[in-house]
Amino acid sequence: MALEYVVKKRVLNFDPKKSEKYVLKSLSNGEISFEKLCARVSQICGAHRGTVQLVVAGLVDVMINEVSEGNTLHLGEFGLFRPVVRSKSGDTAEEVTSRNVYRKGVRFVPGASLKVAVQKLSILHQEVEEDEAAKTNASGSEDGGNNGGNVGGNENPGGGIEGI
Repeated sequence: MALEYVVKKRVLNFDPKKSEKYVLKSLSNGEISFEKLCARVSQICGAHRGTVQLVVAGLVDVMINEVSEGNTLHLGEFGLFRPVVRSKSGDTAEEVTSRNVYRKGVRFVPGASLKVAVQKLSILHQEVEEDEAAKTNASGSEDGGNNGGNVGGNENPGGGIEGI
């Protein structure tokens, strides 16, 4: 399977000269619903679809509880979820308190099997008009498709996804 992308022009608003750069923007190949995902798991495992839905919903509930307690969740070869914070810095240790936190989130770090699967994706350039690319990209991301990993010219990106 290929990960498709388009090239988009971006204005660097932080630059006083408002420089323009070109970046890759990944396109979604589609989206699978919770119901379809559970149906596929059901077929593979031989468990009733309702049982799979119940187990997955239970897993999500437990994950939410554990992350809200500050725990890191290890999901085997899939990866791990870790609660993280972003904070303002201070000149001294005394200046840095919980009041410096300006964002809380969850960081996902893919496991070995998921990393291998992503590394095996081929990268395919699509000639798509910008309006059409915006419709095709289900993620709604305006970050140029760079969700971590390599930022150079290497066309084999990988790495973690940070959801904060």
